[in-house]
Amino acid sequence: MRARLTILFFFCISLIYAQDFGFEFRAYPAGQMYMLRAEKLMSTKSTFGIYASYNKADRKDFGEHQNEEGDGFGAGLVYKRFVVQDSSGFYIGLENFVWILEIDWTDATTNNAFSFAGTTDILVLQPAVNFGYKYVPESRNWYAEVGFAFGTEINVKTRGSEVGQGGISMVTASAGFRM
Repeated sequence: MRARLTILFFFCISLIYAQDFGFEFRAYPAGQMYMLRAEKLMSTKSTFGIYASYNKADRKDFGEHQNEEGDGFGAGLVYKRFVVQDSSGFYIGLENFVWILEIDWTDATTNNAFSFAGTTDILVLQPAVNFGYKYVPESRNWYAEVGFAFGTEINVKTRGSEVGQGGISMVTASAGFRM
């Protein structure tokens, strides 16, 4: 609970400095992420963002067990560099998210005579490279963005049985307001 409040506190503080505020949805083969984002224009060609996030994972058998699913909260920092000025158009960037996840897992014997289950709490570090396109109309009071991110999930701290980690690819879509 303390971690969730800390994430929310820092996200709220970031709103004071943000010029772009919005919602982002990410889909990846093993789940979805829902994010509130606040971005500050660092120059005419770059932005820096703070994200407060929720991750719903359904890893099926992608992990260490026959079925892994769970959820949790996280936060991220995202830097984007745009090809043209006005922080719109095509971009490439770097990001790093930290997740606090609870994963429920199950395993069964080969003849399904016995089933094993457990819960694992993990602290995940998720660095990635992202690229996409951000549309900002002439009125400059809203934006829409689509993109892709490629990175890795690293289980930094594990309490319970080992669970999946490794490469991750995501499709992203976001929209919001420019203040």
